[in-house]
Amino acid sequence: MTHEQGRTIFNRYFEFGVFSINEGLLDEGAKRLLGSMQYSEDQITSELVNRLNPGAVRAIAMQLMTPGSNIVRTPYQYIVFKLAKEKSVVFSLNVDSLVIKYCDSHYVFYPHGKLNPALMQSSSWNEIIDICLNYPLEPPKISNLLLPQKEPDGITNGRQYRACKRLFPYMKYIVLIGYSFGFDGNELDDWETFDFFKNLLKSDKKPIIVIDPFRSKEIAEMLREEFKNKKVYEISAYWEYLSQAKIIFEQKKILFPHDKNLSKQNIYHIYSDLIDNNA
Repeated sequence: MTHEQGRTIFNRYFEFGVFSINEGLLDEGAKRLLGSMQYSEDQITSELVNRLNPGAVRAIAMQLMTPGSNIVRTPYQYIVFKLAKEKSVVFSLNVDSLVIKYCDSHYVFYPHGKLNPALMQSSSWNEIIDICLNYPLEPPKISNLLLPQKEPDGITNGRQYRACKRLFPYMKYIVLIGYSFGFDGNELDDWETFDFFKNLLKSDKKPIIVIDPFRSKEIAEMLREEFKNKKVYEISAYWEYLSQAKIIFEQKKILFPHDKNLSKQNIYHIYSDLIDNNA
């Protein structure tokens, strides 16, 4: 998660042990990635953060945004899409390339671009990180990649959005999974994407389902008001465990087709057990 990267980025920088004599190097994009690390109460940490090359921040963040070799099974968050009876549109604002890896039977779009995990986790990229830590340089530019920041004007004129617009009339409903258009309580980072869907839904008010463990109600209310759509429903849940609960439930139906008690073990109960076991 973006807000969890700051400490890891700083630790990589601190362990490298080369610090600039210049202060105030950070730009807005690097500050976003570092998050609360900018406001450390430790004076030395605060001084060092202020001397960190923003190019190094981006290079490290790009590596953190991709999966390493420690994935031992397919994530439930993506396996669950294989249960869809019809081909769906997966419009991913993540850049980790996991959707295209596990959901290639669907229409997959990356409007904010995507990273190559093999490159990001390679020794070559580690060398690039070290170079950016040592010198005031930027990492190689990744085409169409948008790191956590405000969307640039005109992004919705891109190919990914045009393709999504053509498919929109065939969609039955929209599900927002852990996504709030970059809403921080005051404004939207992804205002262009928000406006894109708002315009699509003007004449075709498809049902919208919001799945989020913390802000589902807040986001749903915002969408009802802004989209003038009453068919917005919220599910307060962690997608990781909800998708796992769905898969377990489907597996039980196959393994125990004659179990009379199976109907009592609905997805909600399985989800609750998973939450309790992982608390």
